[in-house]
Amino acid sequence: MGSVLVAPDGREIGEAALSLLYYGVTGVAETQITQESSDRFRVRLVPGRDYTETQGRKVVANLAQRLGPVDIRLEIVDRIERTPSGKFQTIVPQSAAEAGEPQPQE
Repeated sequence: MGSVLVAPDGREIGEAALSLLYYGVTGVAETQITQESSDRFRVRLVPGRDYTETQGRKVVANLAQRLGPVDIRLEIVDRIERTPSGKFQTIVPQSAAEAGEPQPQE
């Protein structure tokens, strides 16, 4: 099973469901969502050519709609680091974030 985010009410939200965050959103090259606590999330977003702040707000609003009342911080970055093996992590679950696993540099 892949990585999942866990909503405050216990629902697990996987990568397939999160793909819907980008419905109607343009100008986003890639994102990574980190669960920092049960109700705090960070979205790292690499803007694409047609990115506007409105697009970033849509991603955050779409994520909030799926998770419920949580704190979501949007962070615009130039790139998202890969794991030591070169893989891209779309989701960094709370357990990985708490364990201090390698996170992209800010």
